[in-house]
Amino acid sequence: MAIIIGLCWFGLIFHAEVISAFHVWMNSDAYNHCFLVVPVAAYLAWNRRNEIAATRPSPAPWIAVLAVPLAGAWLFAERLGIMEGRQLFAMALFQILVAALLGFSTWKMLSAPLLYLFFLVPFGEFLVPALQVLVVHVTKAGLSLLGIPNYVTGISIEIPEGSFLVHQACSGLRFLVASAAFAALFACVFFTSPLRRAGFITAALVVAILANCFRVIGTILIAHFMGNAEAIEAGHVLWGWLLYVIIGGVLIFTGYLFRQEGSVPVRSTFTIVRGTTIASICALTSIMLVASVPRVAANYLETIGASDGATLISQIEPPVLSGCVLIPASSTSPPSFIEDSLQNRDSRLLIYRCDGKVFFLTLHRYPPRVAVRTLFSSIRAAEAPRDSDIILQSDSAGVRTGTGALRWRITESSTKAGYAVTAAALWLNGLPSDTGITARYEQALNSFRYTAGSPIMAVVTHLEHDSGDEAWGAMHRLLPRTAPLSEYVSKWLAAR
Repeated sequence: MAIIIGLCWFGLIFHAEVISAFHVWMNSDAYNHCFLVVPVAAYLAWNRRNEIAATRPSPAPWIAVLAVPLAGAWLFAERLGIMEGRQLFAMALFQILVAALLGFSTWKMLSAPLLYLFFLVPFGEFLVPALQVLVVHVTKAGLSLLGIPNYVTGISIEIPEGSFLVHQACSGLRFLVASAAFAALFACVFFTSPLRRAGFITAALVVAILANCFRVIGTILIAHFMGNAEAIEAGHVLWGWLLYVIIGGVLIFTGYLFRQEGSVPVRSTFTIVRGTTIASICALTSIMLVASVPRVAANYLETIGASDGATLISQIEPPVLSGCVLIPASSTSPPSFIEDSLQNRDSRLLIYRCDGKVFFLTLHRYPPRVAVRTLFSSIRAAEAPRDSDIILQSDSAGVRTGTGALRWRITESSTKAGYAVTAAALWLNGLPSDTGITARYEQALNSFRYTAGSPIMAVVTHLEHDSGDEAWGAMHRLLPRTAPLSEYVSKWLAAR
């Protein structure tokens, strides 16, 4: 009964984490396998039913003490706006809940299926840029070794037969996370030694990364021998999965050769330990209280962070960008995704024509103590148009301003109408900031401060119908001219 109550409470307290994870499973090909995690965990538990029957569940309220640092870590991740961190710490709290209610010995017997539940958390997306770079470097080395002329620019690989783009979908994340989940299952079923399990999982991850690199090299080789890069476009996905199946089969066969036989457990009669009910109530109550406090604190900080202090930005003279002309909004219709982003009443749209190219500059001002997740979710939404496919994200060189270096994060994406390149910049407490973990930490501190400056986000968007390289180049030519934006932001913050 205590376990059922604990599960219901867990779902109530961490419903946002559960809903977010489910949304990712539904909408990301890289995490569709997460729907199989619970059935697999149930199978692992059933596979250990004899070992579990040989244990005596004995609640251990003292284990609830471990929930204190985990609850604090969850609050820290919540303030930083890192959903994956919140989900991981919530799952860790669930492990503490089970261990406290059943006892450490029973949890240890259930550790394989319980720890397997961590694969419910859709983590690993932060690895995509690094995986893209790795694939490009390995592919370049492979082509050079084979004597095939090649030229690499960023994530673009050119050979005489055509050009190839190492898209985010080509990073290999899908195969990597799926391989990790399968390798963990295989290791739990066929190995008993922790060292052998860890070795097999590590080998599977390395093989998954290298297999993706060989997949890209193989795709380019096929196009090279066919004499046409476009000819392989339709079949490269099929060829990729065929390679994955072959390599996965070899890995499974190799692992099976080193399998270990588990010992036969001694069956024992289930015994109810005296005082179990009181101990269970103490353990359950302690963990419920410890985990509820940061949730209540987060809700309170979210409430005070939602208060708005809008100003009339239209009264402030627009910034003058060198070599650019400000054109009326009525003369050029902005894309629908830009109009949607202006629903915030403290926003402004400026349209510039620079060197014959049109750029849409949107500025958004947020409440001083706005939640980090809300702020950075807005940044991510602004970086890529709706229904677009992100190709590449990178940081440009800093732009010198009177208040510090202004850093723009550039995103290239493909849309139905062509190519879109966006550049996003952020100001925190009136100063230019990056959009990484340092900025998240700074805004998290603002949520606790009595006085804090309003975050301001600037997004520059440029659209090209035919050439992504042309759009990318136009954006890079514009950004060095954006230094006056910092002075404009300072005036905006001073207009109270």
